[in-house]
Amino acid sequence: MPGGMNFVMMGLTVTSSRFRTSRSVIMTLEGFVVFDGEYDQQLIVHRALPPFDSPHFAGGLMDDIRLIFLEPDGPLIGFGESAIGSVVCRHAAPDGSTVDIGLQRDGAWELRRYSSAQRLTRTVRALTGARNHSGFPETLELAARGDQTYKLVMTLVEAVQIEP
Repeated sequence: MPGGMNFVMMGLTVTSSRFRTSRSVIMTLEGFVVFDGEYDQQLIVHRALPPFDSPHFAGGLMDDIRLIFLEPDGPLIGFGESAIGSVVCRHAAPDGSTVDIGLQRDGAWELRRYSSAQRLTRTVRALTGARNHSGFPETLELAARGDQTYKLVMTLVEAVQIEP
């Protein structure tokens, strides 16, 4: 937020890795919906109130959701081990960007997205600590860099896996 302000919101995200679709709703703690959008081959915004009404916000949110919860677009182009012992896989995206997925020996993981100019634009980390029964981390942190710099800390309330 402007001036470095912080705020707490509730969100609900439903994704399908099979169909590569997602729908996200953001609401106040009182339950008032301030944003409702989905991605299914294209972005559809059902509701967006200020300051969530910018087309850049909706597109960025859905890009972030896909980065966090779906397998990267594009082929695996390399893998190796980092200096700290993490196993890292690199995917090339159709737009020229790359996504590195790093898995540490303790089971923690990190995603790093780089622009086509190889500038770091996003980092997603599974913070160490508890995991739910399916192994999903209870806390994720997304850090965005560039024109719009922000940090988003997500605390898992519930994750439900639906069998196909």
